[in-house]
Amino acid sequence: MDPARFDLFSLLFTILALLGLPRLLRGWRALVAPQASAEGEALAVYVAIFLAVPLATLGHELGHLVVARALGAADATLHYRVFWGYVAYSGLLSPRQDWWVALAGNAVSWALAASGLLLSRAALPPGLRSAARTFGVVELIHTLVAYPLLSLTDLPGADWIVIYGRPVWPGTWGVALLHLATLLWLRRELRRGPLLPASATAAGGELVSRGAPAGSDGAPDVPPADAGAAPEETKPV
Repeated sequence: MDPARFDLFSLLFTILALLGLPRLLRGWRALVAPQASAEGEALAVYVAIFLAVPLATLGHELGHLVVARALGAADATLHYRVFWGYVAYSGLLSPRQDWWVALAGNAVSWALAASGLLLSRAALPPGLRSAARTFGVVELIHTLVAYPLLSLTDLPGADWIVIYGRPVWPGTWGVALLHLATLLWLRRELRRGPLLPASATAAGGELVSRGAPAGSDGAPDVPPADAGAAPEETKPV
């Protein structure tokens, strides 16, 4: 898989994010209003996809970077592309050290997604709860479903190939149990109701297209987000 494609995806989504920003600046009160509205739901989707996901991508890559440096990787550098990124470093780490580097970024992604789902049940305005839930669900689907599947392709240094690769050790089984438990949690969360409320869907399509009053039904799915642990790691979102 050509990483240059991820640059194109990231550029497209960055442009969409910039186009939608004026709408958010004008209508932010609907997002924090005590009553739910189509405008607030639409802005919640925008915040979750176009603002929270890039921050989660940065957090994911910083997780890789911090652990790689802590384990002695030489010249570890962060390459951030807003909606994806990677960490590159020279010097060889042991297989167990590579495992921890691969896990670190995904652990950050999991923690952020779980925090979003927990916040969605807090005493917050409806728009903020919707933004938190949308982000949490999207980030979990990406981290625990889409990215593991992407790791089966020819993406260099894909994290989940390292995490579930040989040699298998107790840490591998611990991750597998948490992975399964979180997927069950995600299934239960999806059964609570549709990710995009009908009001946001009915308003949809105009958030980034023309900035007039009407909401968006959200962004397209985020492109693959990251890659690996070994000398070079990429995280498309």
